[in-house]
Amino acid sequence: MGIDVGVVRISYLQRPAEPTYSFLGWLATHAGYDGWGGGWDENAFLEIDRRRLRARARAYAQQQGMSPDDLEQLLSWVRELPWDGGTIMLHFNW
Repeated sequence: MGIDVGVVRISYLQRPAEPTYSFLGWLATHAGYDGWGGGWDENAFLEIDRRRLRARARAYAQQQGMSPDDLEQLLSWVRELPWDGGTIMLHFNW
C-alpha cells in the first residue's frame, strides 16, 4: 500500500447571477450525494463529472420550476466552467 499526496489550489470564479447563484447554494449543501465531496462548517468540496453536474442542474431547475431561459443560463454556466478532462472539483465557502 502506498500513499499519494496532491496539492489543491483554489481559483475563485466570479460570483454568478441568479438563478445560478441559488443553484450553487443547493449544490454546496448536497456535495457528495452524487460524486466525491462533503462539507464541514462553512466549506464544501465537490468533485463531479460534466454529465452528472448537468443532470443536477436539470433536476434543480425542475424542482424549482425554473423557466427554459433560466435553465439555459444555468447550463451555460456549467458549460463554461474550467473543466479538466470532463471533471471538475468545486470548493464552496460561505
